[in-house]
Order: sequence, then C-alpha cells, then structure tokens
Amino acid sequence: MQASLSLPSMFGSRRGRHQIDFVLRPGDVHVWASPLDLESQSLAQLRQALSASESAVADRLASPADGRRSAASRGILRALLARYAGSTPRELEIVTGRYGKPALLPLPHAPDIRFNVAHASGHALFAFALDHEIGIDLEEERPVPETVSLIQEVFRPNEAAAIQSVEPAGQPVAFARLWARKEAVIKALGTGFSLSPLAFEAGEEGSAIELVLSGERRQLTVVDIESASGFRAALAAESASPPSVRWLPLVPSLLLEDT
Repeated sequence: MQASLSLPSMFGSRRGRHQIDFVLRPGDVHVWASPLDLESQSLAQLRQALSASESAVADRLASPADGRRSAASRGILRALLARYAGSTPRELEIVTGRYGKPALLPLPHAPDIRFNVAHASGHALFAFALDHEIGIDLEEERPVPETVSLIQEVFRPNEAAAIQSVEPAGQPVAFARLWARKEAVIKALGTGFSLSPLAFEAGEEGSAIELVLSGERRQLTVVDIESASGFRAALAAESASPPSVRWLPLVPSLLLEDT
C-alpha cells in the first residue's frame, strides 16, 4: 500500500522553489509527473476546483481509493491548465470528444492548449502542448502470463515477433513499452478503440506514423519518455518530427493557490 503524500513534501516548499515557465512554444510538450495518493487535506483542496460532474464521477467509482485518485488527477489537471491558460481552475470548461478524449474549451485571448493525461497504479502523467494534438500513456510492467495471450491480439506480426524475440524475463518491459506507444497514438488521435491497434505499427521510437482517418491524412511521431520504476511511458504528437519534451517531475505547491 502506498503512503499518502502531502503536497508540501510532494511538490516542494514555497520557500526557495524554482520558477516554472508555464509558457508553451510551438513544438514543445511539457510533461508533469505526480503521484495521486495525497493526504486528505490536499485532496480536499483540489476537489474544490472540480465540476459537479467530475466530483460525481469520482464518487461513483467502486473503490474509494480509485475515487480519491480520480479527484486528485482531475484537480491537478485543472490547476496546471489554469496556469497555462492564465485563468483559475474553476473557470475552465473541459469537454469530451465523441470517443471520450478531453479538451479545454477555448477561453477568450487564451492560447490554444492541448493536453492529455495518463495514470496507472497511483502514478499520473500530464502532458501539455500548443496548437497540436498529443497523447500520453503510462503502462505498468505486468507478469509474462498476463501479456502472452494479448500479443497476437493487439500487435502486428513484426511487433509481436519483436516482443517474442526478447528473453522471457524482459518481455513485460517490451510489451509495456510498445503498448504505451500504441495507446499514446490512439489517444492523440482521439479515436478510442474505434481505431484498431492493428491498424498501424509503433515499433520504432521517433518514427513517423501516417494514417488516413475519414479521408484526412494524419501524421504523428511517438517517443518514449521517462517514467517511474516498473512503468513505461510514451508520448505521441501530431507532428512530422519528434517533439521537444520538457520533463517536470515535481508539481510546485503554487498550483494550489487558486483552487
């Protein structure tokens, strides 16, 4: 069981904190990492910024721990988005697309911020970009018996062969790495699994992936990114070249000022 973390210890104290640049430039992607198991006082403060529907979703989850993590994830997302948009967390309106991809309803005179979120086992990644779609995924390395039966179902022959060529002890890492790339692409496109993971290959990091969806040509690049031990993460950006990724493993305590 993971210990609860307080925001001051998790995000750093106000005194002596480093300055964070919340300005996104073309081609940049900022990726923030955060645990989601927070102490009750910090969680309560984050929950104040949630919409009624977001609170209801968290409350409906069968597991209380999952409900707390859902509220923490959405609260941190709103706090970060507010900083990039020059707004407050409560002013933001987050909408969902046809297949469930969240997006920020544009604010007057605010930049066109795109974002995506991934979480697994109490860890979360929050990605932000300007003017182009992105997708991020975080996968836990799972025991080999849990992955073998899935390899042929979700990977194309070349990808499946690459995983199976790895010694058994390393297959959970290979599976998680490749599946994170696949999911990141699907999340960037916002299609959900209406787009089969068999429709494209994501076996080479940094390579361009081209798809035609509803008559529209889409080009993405997927890269592996840093993650916690025992996890693999990937980022996909709708761009012909790899994005410039800035990794921000600590969320500053200043994010709670406006919640």
